[in-house]
Amino acid sequence: MDRRLIFGAAREYLGTPFHQQGRVKGVGMDCAGIVLCVGEDLGLRYCDGSPIRRFDYKDYGMFPVLDAMQKEAEKIFVMKPRKQMIPGDILTLRAPFIVHHMAIVSQLKQGIGIIHAHGGVGKIVEHLLDARWAERIAGVFSYSGVDD
Repeated sequence: MDRRLIFGAAREYLGTPFHQQGRVKGVGMDCAGIVLCVGEDLGLRYCDGSPIRRFDYKDYGMFPVLDAMQKEAEKIFVMKPRKQMIPGDILTLRAPFIVHHMAIVSQLKQGIGIIHAHGGVGKIVEHLLDARWAERIAGVFSYSGVDD
């Protein structure tokens, strides 16, 4: 699969309002939601071969416990070294210390970007992966079956 399809599909969600556990384009979405929705939209699968569905992962609250999101990502996506991160990958991020945020890596004219549900601005956004966001990276993953 061409990785541009991944961040291209994620861009279709830009501007969707932030909503905890939301999974509906244009209505409400959170950070895990965009990763799952893009996976379902593109017919992608988890590491175990099962299809990704937008409502699969909803066992979390507004204030996560420890690094549950990181552990879940390690079970269902393909973990890779940070230095191998490329557009179309998935990031887990600390916010600020506990891993409870996700983003899809994109390619902007200015460099590497991320697409995610930004609670601070209340919607799905895309922006450069600047130093402030890069230092929050906890893990880098690929959807299963997507080649580098």
